Amino acid sequence: MRIKRVLLAVSGVAILASASAFAQDDPAAVARRCVERMGELAGTCSQEMGTTARRAARRINALQAEGRDRAARHVAEEAITNIRATADGCVAQIRRLSRACQAELMSMDAPRELIAFVRHGTRRAVYSVLESKGRAVHLVLRAVLHTLTD
Repeated sequence: MRIKRVLLAVSGVAILASASAFAQDDPAAVARRCVERMGELAGTCSQEMGTTARRAARRINALQAEGRDRAARHVAEEAITNIRATADGCVAQIRRLSRACQAELMSMDAPRELIAFVRHGTRRAVYSVLESKGRAVHLVLRAVLHTLTD
């Protein structure tokens, strides 16, 4: 349920971003605004994945302290699944926003440099989300492995 709410909120941000970005006439401003929105979207997603990982790690540690290793592994599996789903949804939203921005810039006959700027911003935002996903999954796995090695 929580994942769906996050993705819906993220979708709303992307839709609002694309509508507000295109309200301006200057192609450079549109490109800048699009890249900013993709960065904001990546930041929101990264925060959500980090929160999911921290909550799972706390729960895993508590379960393992009670001797409930199987339940702790189940929590870890769910958390990793949620983190991956969040990352996949965010990357898809960033790419959709990027395509919409590029299409708008092309319709404005914007210089190729501006379209390349948006593409580069897309790559940075996607990389940021994927990097955050890796950190979040690592945090969950470290919580599970920590008690297995004790």
